[in-house]
Amino acid sequence: MSEAFGKVVEGLLLAAPLGGALAVRFFGRQSSVSKQSGRVALGVMFLIAAFLIVLHRSKPESFVPNLPVTGLLVLLALWFPVALLVKYEQEQGQTAGILSFLFLFFATGFVLSPIPSLALLFWWGVLGASYLLFRVFYGSRPTGNLPFALPVLLSGFLFPLAFFPSAGSYASLAFLLFMPFFPFQRWMSFTPRTGSATVWISVRTVLFILSAWGIHRWAPLPFFANDSALDAFFGVCGLAQIQGALLALGEPVARKRIAAAIFSQMAMCTPIVLMEFSRHTGTAMVLVFSLLFPALALGLLTDHLERETRRQNLSDMGGLFREMPRADRLFFLFVLMLAAVPGSGLFSGVLASNTGGENHFLWVWAGMAIAGVVLLQWALWLAWEQIFLGPPKAGALPMADIPSRLAGLLGVSLLPILFLGIWPGLLDLILWSTGGGK
Repeated sequence: MSEAFGKVVEGLLLAAPLGGALAVRFFGRQSSVSKQSGRVALGVMFLIAAFLIVLHRSKPESFVPNLPVTGLLVLLALWFPVALLVKYEQEQGQTAGILSFLFLFFATGFVLSPIPSLALLFWWGVLGASYLLFRVFYGSRPTGNLPFALPVLLSGFLFPLAFFPSAGSYASLAFLLFMPFFPFQRWMSFTPRTGSATVWISVRTVLFILSAWGIHRWAPLPFFANDSALDAFFGVCGLAQIQGALLALGEPVARKRIAAAIFSQMAMCTPIVLMEFSRHTGTAMVLVFSLLFPALALGLLTDHLERETRRQNLSDMGGLFREMPRADRLFFLFVLMLAAVPGSGLFSGVLASNTGGENHFLWVWAGMAIAGVVLLQWALWLAWEQIFLGPPKAGALPMADIPSRLAGLLGVSLLPILFLGIWPGLLDLILWSTGGGK
């Protein structure tokens, strides 16, 4: 029974791009734009699905046993941010959502690729599509002094090293460029003052998820068996989390504070996600989803606040709970969810203690993670208080609350996070029952 069910899930996985295209298709508001982008999505996703089905039938042994269900979870996580990218790109009116669909196309191909050469081509496509998206929304230098082109070029150059046994250990650096650890990748903690904060957050989370998959599938970290090197990696990740929390605490701009907070949570999740992907895939995906939904929701809320108030500094906002009660409640809840359940320092520290054997440094890292969460919550609660509490600012323009439909969708997204927080082993149980877990 489990083998037959696994075959069904595998078939669904190979057809998943079609479902993703149909899902994001309905985010368009203008019928002409939606039809155009929908045709592009259906055509592109059909081609990749058909190609992978043919390739899998000719070389079925090339798929690892747990790829279907695991890949399905990864693709499910990718659809949400890409759907938002399609929506914002269509509103931009320049490329009718085509770049976002190409981003989804290359990301799907990278997850499903059965051989390294195909994975390399799709990864180059992911990097190219992400760079073009940044050019559309932010110009050529979206992060100020450090252009996004630098990590893109480095990643594209480093991944081919996986083909050379003598240099294969350096291939993981191609993906670590998009997984924050101190004192590197500070470009991930910033966001431009112009353009949509949601776009920046969406692309960052997609690159984070794909990088975790790339390390798990194609370029395992060489030091996981070395206690001293693993301790050092946990240490730099813990420092990055505290660094991000301190950046958030001192940031007066709302979108930049949210971006630094997400950077902090990414740094905390990085070592556990990488360890758990090869041991308990479901647990790793719990952390991914617990980061993904609050990050996207806070990005959407920040964009709405900036659009309605025409302001970005936290000190220029105040008393908005009167004008935006739905936004007030949702901001409060997602601030709590971002660093509380299940992706808190305590939660991740327990996971580390369960998987790390006699490595006592994991408890030191857990203490650093909890300290980072406390700092992060302090920064976010102060932001919530400045935005929604206190007297309203003089000269405020008429403002509208977040639409009730969008508020309902965001509220519904809280449910899987809460459920997985209560029962984090659920995904591992499903993977085990279908023969996809370990």
